[in-house]
Formats: sequence, structure tokens, C-alpha cells
Amino acid sequence: MPSSRRFRISSVLPIFAFLIGTLLSANQAHAQELKFANLGVLKLESGQDLKDCRIGYRTLGHLNEDRGNAILLLTWFNGKSEALENSVRPNKLIDPTQYFVVMIDALGNGVSTSPSNSTSQPQDKFPRISMRDMVNAEYQLATKELQLAHVRAVIGISMGGMQTFQWAASYPTFMDEAIPIMGTPQQTSYDLLQWSVQADIVEYHLKNGDREHALDGAMKLGVLQITTPERLAGETKRGDIDKLVNTTLAGWKKDTQPYDYLCQLHAIISLNIVPQGGSLEDAAKLVKAKMLVIVGRHDHLVNPAPALAFAGFRKSTVLVLEGDCGHQAPECQEDLMVATVRGFLAEK
Repeated sequence: MPSSRRFRISSVLPIFAFLIGTLLSANQAHAQELKFANLGVLKLESGQDLKDCRIGYRTLGHLNEDRGNAILLLTWFNGKSEALENSVRPNKLIDPTQYFVVMIDALGNGVSTSPSNSTSQPQDKFPRISMRDMVNAEYQLATKELQLAHVRAVIGISMGGMQTFQWAASYPTFMDEAIPIMGTPQQTSYDLLQWSVQADIVEYHLKNGDREHALDGAMKLGVLQITTPERLAGETKRGDIDKLVNTTLAGWKKDTQPYDYLCQLHAIISLNIVPQGGSLEDAAKLVKAKMLVIVGRHDHLVNPAPALAFAGFRKSTVLVLEGDCGHQAPECQEDLMVATVRGFLAEK
């Protein structure tokens, strides 16, 4: 694939975010302005309360008379709903002329209720949230604010893919299809180690009052994990690594607050859709949605093994993205991914 189509680490802003498609042109339709659903007190899995809970969202397209064409599109780690617009175009991942697309800001992303914007539970007073809490809040948005009794599909990339697995497990009859992309139904030991190392680094700096550098080490690890050794070595000269890291971190940190980053890290670490005392196969049996599972063969950020095992238990449709792009495989192989997703949605 020509190098111009490859996703370069230094070009991104939010960590682990890859914007699918080209920049918006002036004549393209934009989503509605950011709206908020006020959920009040959200009861968390831990037993704590998240006060004054608000969920941000944007929409594109129109809801059919039978209200059967809604798709929920979920944000990646530290991603914002505004960035998801690039995936919702007639020739991109989801066609807004066919579907009513709801792009949702996950808890902790700095738009929806987060440590950085909460007035009642700011910064380190913010309760720890789980992936289930994220999805429960999104379910309330869909059912109470938007009055959706059912949706056509739930789709997400990276942490959005993790949320998609959680959606399929928590609300198995709510969607016809679930499409987790570069996600996982549970963290492997490898995943837990690398996520927890990031969390430890951020917490260490925050506890020592060093907010300015709290994200540096964690994001530096992210620069390494989001790609593959082959690609990083092939595209970046030995003498250019500091420039690459400094440029990338400057962009990523511009859009991310340390306590927000830590909040979503903890949610990622918590992810495990397996019922207590059960197995991944047991979890797969509980899911009712038709599934398309997309993974990267050489993903060093989200281990593809659990997603592939889950898909095997359910005999789900699977797309394995090859090559040396690692977690960025959907951008490197965008045409293949888009064609597969659109074909899968068209099968009904």
C-alpha cells in the first residue's frame, strides 16, 4: 500500500485515535452540534454514585419511521464524538443516507462527565468507573434521551470495540449487529500489564504534584505499543526517535487531561465480559447479536486472541487485518475494512 495511505504516529492528536477517511470538505454535511443527555446520578458497578452525569453525543442521518436504522458509534481511548464524523460518510464506514448514526462521547473523555469537568467530583475525587459503567450510561442515553427501544448496530474501534463487546454482553437483545473493531471482550495478562504500567506512571506523577509531565511516560509507551517494531524501525531513523516522540506527545497532550486519561485507563483495565465463575465461551453464548469481529494480526496494543476465540465460539464473521501496522491496521487497510463492514450491514 502506498505510504501516503499509511497512518503515521506523528500525525495524530488523541492517543490511539485513528481518524478513518480524509478531512471533511466544505460541501459535506456535518453532524448536529454537540448535545448532552443529563442522566442525574449514575449508579456505578462499585456501588458509588457518579453525580450530575452527562453524556455528550452528535447525530448524522435520519431515523426511519419504523425507528429501525439507528447505529451507535462509540469513541476510542480519549477520543471525541467530533472525530467520529470522518467515519460517517456515503463512501466511508457508515452511510448516513441509510442510517441514523449516534456518535457517543464515553465517560471520562473530557466531553461527557469526566474528572476534568465535574464540579461535584473533580480530579482525584472522581469515582472509578468500569467499562460496564460506560455502557450503562450510553444505554440510558439511547433509551431515555433518544427513546430508542432497539438499534440496528453498535460499532466501535479500539476502546470503542471494547465497549461494543460490553454492549453485546450487557444488553444482548438491544442490537441486531455488533461490530467490535480492534477491541477485546477481556484483557489478557499482556494487556493488563501494559495498561497498568501506564496507569502506574500517571498516578506516580500526579501523587507527586507533577501534572505537567504526568502523561509523558504513559504516552511514550503508547507510541511504542500502537505500532509494530518492524514499522517503527522502518519508518523512523535512529536519530529521529526523540523528534517523533516529542512531536507526537505535544499533539496528544494538547487534547488530554491526566485524570481523564487515568479514568479511561481504569475502565479499560476493568473490561471482562465473562460472567463470574464462567468462561469466555459462556460469555459468547449469552450474546444474541450477529457479530463481525475485526482484529489486527500484529496488534501490540490490544491482543487479538480473546476476540478471535470469542468469534470462534459464536461462529461469527471475522476479518483479520494483516501487515505491520499493528493497532493502526484499520487505517492502513481502510478500503478492506470499510467494504467488509458495509457488506456485513447490507446482509440483513
